[in-house]
Amino acid sequence: MNSNNQYPSVMPVVLFDGACPFCNRSVRFIHRHDQSGVFYFVPLDSQAGRDILAKLPSGISRNDTMILYDGGQVWIRSRAVLRILRYLGGRFILLYRLLRWIPPPLLDWIYDFIARNRFRLTRMAETCPIPDPSMGSHIITSSAALSGRSD
Repeated sequence: MNSNNQYPSVMPVVLFDGACPFCNRSVRFIHRHDQSGVFYFVPLDSQAGRDILAKLPSGISRNDTMILYDGGQVWIRSRAVLRILRYLGGRFILLYRLLRWIPPPLLDWIYDFIARNRFRLTRMAETCPIPDPSMGSHIITSSAALSGRSD
């Protein structure tokens, strides 16, 4: 972590809509295929999420946007998805290589369509999603936990 507690400086952090079943499934998917265990996940509506969002440009603080903070750079929407696929490697690198040739405006249009319909793509949960216990310390909800990380 940077000494000024702005962002984690080494590991990629995925910010996501914690109340969205589709987003939670996406996070579990990323975690399940993250063979190196590099990703950390921060719900946008958590204290840590709000603190990070406050430091980002205001145009990307929407709940329907996946945000990847990685090595001092912010990736949003389809660019975040591409970067995540690249990190996952293996068979996902082929998908990354294919998708990166799609023009960014078209890829973002597809991303936005999915984001607008994310609650329809999964059955609306009656209760709040419960984090997968195997994710353990990879889910960060408090700013103290975010700033206290030493990896």
